[in-house]
Amino acid sequence: MSVYSLSGEQVGTVFQKVSEYNGVCNLSVEDISVMVYAIDNNCRLLTGDKKLKDKATLENVKVSGILFLTDMLTQEGDIDCGEMINALERLLSSNNRLPRKLIKERIETLKRLNTL
Repeated sequence: MSVYSLSGEQVGTVFQKVSEYNGVCNLSVEDISVMVYAIDNNCRLLTGDKKLKDKATLENVKVSGILFLTDMLTQEGDIDCGEMINALERLLSSNNRLPRKLIKERIETLKRLNTL
C-alpha cells in the first residue's frame, strides 16, 4: 500500500470543489480529495459512500465498491470461494451500511462456484 499526497494545485482544486459543492452535496474535504486525485491520475475510486460515488461518476471517475475487490480476489485465485463466502458473511453481520442484497447474491454465486 502506498500513500500519495496532493500537489498544491490539487489542494486548490479540492477547496474550489468544496466551495462549489457547499449545500449541493455533503462530501467531506477527504472525500473530495480522493476524488480529485482519482480525476488527475485516471485512477479507479474505491468507495462505499453513495454520495461520493454519485458525484465522482458525474466527474467521469471509474467508481467501484467492495464487491469489485472481492471479485478480483476470487477471480485471481488470491482467496478461494469458501474463504470469501465466510468473509462476506462476517461482513454482513458486522456492517449494516453495505449493499446487503448484492452481497447475498454474490454469496450464492460463490456457493454455486464452490461446488463445481
